[in-house]
Amino acid sequence: MKNLLTLIFILFLTQPMAAQKFERSVGLRYGGSNGIFFDVLNEDLSTYRFMLTWREEGRQVTAMKYYQHYKSDKIPKYLSFYYGFGAHAGYVKWVQYKQDIEHGYYWEDVTSPALGLDGLIGLSYDFERAPVSLLCEVKPYFDIWGKKIFNPVIFDFGICAVYHF
Repeated sequence: MKNLLTLIFILFLTQPMAAQKFERSVGLRYGGSNGIFFDVLNEDLSTYRFMLTWREEGRQVTAMKYYQHYKSDKIPKYLSFYYGFGAHAGYVKWVQYKQDIEHGYYWEDVTSPALGLDGLIGLSYDFERAPVSLLCEVKPYFDIWGKKIFNPVIFDFGICAVYHF
């Protein structure tokens, strides 16, 4: 029995010790495009982000891939820089002023599909003792199809709260 306990103890000591690895996270975004998102860490240390956002009285689903850099000589260890790209699809709604001979001038609710490309640049503050991060990011996008045929939006700033698990 004593030999069995010693063997089990040695086996546990030889196992590699590692810190907790967070592979998924959920978050809330508040900014030009408000939304919720789900992140999944990939094996090549990139991350996939799936977002449900609402802007311009419409909804969009966004899929992105971003890369996070933790080590830099110019910033503290609890800050990290990230950047990425992706695409979105959904719809937008707006009220449009129209004119015709039968009705005269009137307002009409219009809905259109929205398709476009997204970018992502941000700074993450990672808490040391809690699996929580605060993000400050800009997510420029342009709609290939939507309210306008080509609609670039460069300054879609957002603040995010993220829980890692």
